[in-house]
Amino acid sequence: MDHCDPIEILLDRLEEDLGLQLLARRDYLDQQRRAQEAFAALSPDLPPQQQRLLLIWEEASNAMADIAQRHLAREAILLARRLWG
Repeated sequence: MDHCDPIEILLDRLEEDLGLQLLARRDYLDQQRRAQEAFAALSPDLPPQQQRLLLIWEEASNAMADIAQRHLAREAILLARRLWG
């Protein structure tokens, strides 16, 4: 990889600045994926009320993932401003 590439530099700095947060987020996303797979496997056997609750949970989960992605994008933009001013 070319370390003169601004995107690569930005990603490296982001990883340095947010390393622990990114690792925690990866763990969280892995857990979310496993939970969604388990619920998808169980969903056909759930009664309608539990399926409705599952849908509410999925919507909330998707909303949280969107918020986390926006936060990471903002952090990247702020870091880029700091680096290239």
